[in-house]
Amino acid sequence: IPNVFNYGASKALSVSQTGDDKVKKFDICFLGDADQNWQGSDVLADLARCNKALNIVHIGSGQFSEKNITSMGVISDKGEYFRLLKQASVAVSALGLKRRSIMEAYPLKHADYVACGLPIISGAYDSLLIGRYDYCFIENPTGQSVKDCFDDLCKKTVDSSLAYIEVEY
Repeated sequence: IPNVFNYGASKALSVSQTGDDKVKKFDICFLGDADQNWQGSDVLADLARCNKALNIVHIGSGQFSEKNITSMGVISDKGEYFRLLKQASVAVSALGLKRRSIMEAYPLKHADYVACGLPIISGAYDSLLIGRYDYCFIENPTGQSVKDCFDDLCKKTVDSSLAYIEVEY
C-alpha cells in the first residue's frame, strides 16, 4: 500500500511572503543521510566533484567533504525546511536503492519535493509520479547520468511526463 498523496490536487507551497522562494540559490537539493549508501550520497558527491559549478544543499545527518555541497544538518523548523527546498531548482532522491535490491519505492521525501514544485531525480521507480510529475528515474545512477538528467529537467516544465535513463555500470 503506497503512502497517500494526491498529486492531482496538490499545488506548490508558497512558503514566503517576501518572494525569496522565487530566488533559486541552489541547483540541487538532497534530503537524506550522507552516511547511508542506499541514499546514493556517493553518487551525489561524485556529481559535485565532477561538476564544481553546481551548488548543492544537503538537508539531513552527516557531512560531505565537497566544497559545493552545503550540509545544513537536520532542520526541525518546517518554515525554514520548506524555504530551503523552494530555493533549489531540482531535487535528488534515493540514488542507491538498487544496492538493497529495491527498484520501486515511494520515498516520503517525494511528497515534500512535489509540494515545493521541485522536479525529482531518483534511483527509485515511483509509479505514483509517472505521467503526473516531472520525474527522472535513473536505474543505475552515476554522477554523469544525474548531471544529464539535471540538465534535461532544467529545460522542462513541471507538467511534463516521466523521463527514463538507463546507464550501465
